[in-house]
Amino acid sequence: MICPQGHLFCKECIYENLLAQKQDHKRQLSRWYKQQQLLKDETDKKEREDQDRFLQQFDHGVVPTRPHAGKVAVQAPAVRGTTVEAELRAEESVVKRHEDPMQERKRAMHAFWVPHMTPTATPTLLDKPSMETRCPEGTHIMRLKQLLALDFQKVKEVHERDPDGVFNARFECPACLKTLTNASKAMALRACGHVLCRHCIEKFVKSENKCFVCGKSTNLERDLLPIQAGGTG
Repeated sequence: MICPQGHLFCKECIYENLLAQKQDHKRQLSRWYKQQQLLKDETDKKEREDQDRFLQQFDHGVVPTRPHAGKVAVQAPAVRGTTVEAELRAEESVVKRHEDPMQERKRAMHAFWVPHMTPTATPTLLDKPSMETRCPEGTHIMRLKQLLALDFQKVKEVHERDPDGVFNARFECPACLKTLTNASKAMALRACGHVLCRHCIEKFVKSENKCFVCGKSTNLERDLLPIQAGGTG
């Protein structure tokens, strides 16, 4: 099997790789959905806490102008016969009385080993994963239907230990019968999947616009696929 960029794979290995990629994408997508749900739950919880705090302050006579702001501005009840300075002191006393006592302790203490003073690590936010499968060799996007099955011609040599050519199989160009190596620049035809060397492609296929082996018509500008060299040849 060959990808659109000319990378060669055995059928079993590339199918297994693409299946593993899809399963990994599903796991990552499941983790992303769980994180989004947790973030939504935390946001809803914070909004409920802010609303409860706003109602508690309202019950105690403190009316915040911005209930969701970081600093709560309060308005003390007007007292007849008092000066502006006295009113400001009254506001400060109301704020201090309703301030969270834990915040005062945190400002006064610097012991980071105390449980409620320990720093917390911010969780890393996950990006939504892409569901596209990629070629394991070229890292470009590749789908299963884009793979092309090739038709190689084996070298007609019989070995005593491997008569069927399963382990020591070599392939040759069906036109010139030369063994295909990294130096021979093997090329495939998309129309039929037959593999020839570049010299025979230029000599036989280009002049007649049809495959040398099966005679199927082909367009070299569209159907010619160079096979990428790999390994040690």
